Amino acid sequence: MSESIEKLEARLQQAIDGNPYSSWMDSEEESIRKKLLRAYDKSVSAGDGRFYDLCRDQFLLWKNYYDCGRIDDSRKMFLEMEATGRKYCRSCGPHFFTGYVSRRLKQIYRRQDSLLFNEDYSELLSQDYDSLARMNKACMRRVAGWYKESSVAFYVKKDYSKCEELLKKSVSLYARTYDDEYETPPEIMSSLLMLSDLYRLAGNAEKQLRSLRKALSYARMYAGWDCNFERYVKEFSDAIKALKKGK
Repeated sequence: MSESIEKLEARLQQAIDGNPYSSWMDSEEESIRKKLLRAYDKSVSAGDGRFYDLCRDQFLLWKNYYDCGRIDDSRKMFLEMEATGRKYCRSCGPHFFTGYVSRRLKQIYRRQDSLLFNEDYSELLSQDYDSLARMNKACMRRVAGWYKESSVAFYVKKDYSKCEELLKKSVSLYARTYDDEYETPPEIMSSLLMLSDLYRLAGNAEKQLRSLRKALSYARMYAGWDCNFERYVKEFSDAIKALKKGK
């Protein structure tokens, strides 16, 4: 028979009190925390309102794994954190994304900025960032920027196929972040300009023209809100005319 949440919480406190290295989790504490996660999950599924406890303990486990260098375990726990949000966000209401998760992500970013978002591109990191991008629009912008920055390395290596793939991902994510009319447009237009330059090098005038037209459409859209975007409208219009002329 499984232990009650109250008994597990009491055991956890004893394990924490008996650990001389309180900032680091020992095996007993880890085992109890995992049991508590399962108990909290069942509690939330039953509608007993232990959602905050579930999120809090997932974060504590994730952070301890990360701080201890257990990167694989930290990745798995991060994906569990995301799965919790996707599983319960409807029943818990929109405050899940705008409240607890946004605060938790700020903590994650403070710890991970130098270690993750400045890392070189890898397929493994890409999987993690794709999961992160599904959390909310703020994450989408962050991951879109990472894809755009990572594309530069492939551009320098002349791996234009991979560069194109990442820039397309960047544009796709930026296109879904229209909650900020002053940050997203320059970023998405920058990615589209990089794409157009890539197609210029490849000699694909049709795709180059398509990228420029798309950039122009965003410039026109945002010029309606902010006159500072008028210069982008002229810049892209002139580039399109020049390209058509050169055909």
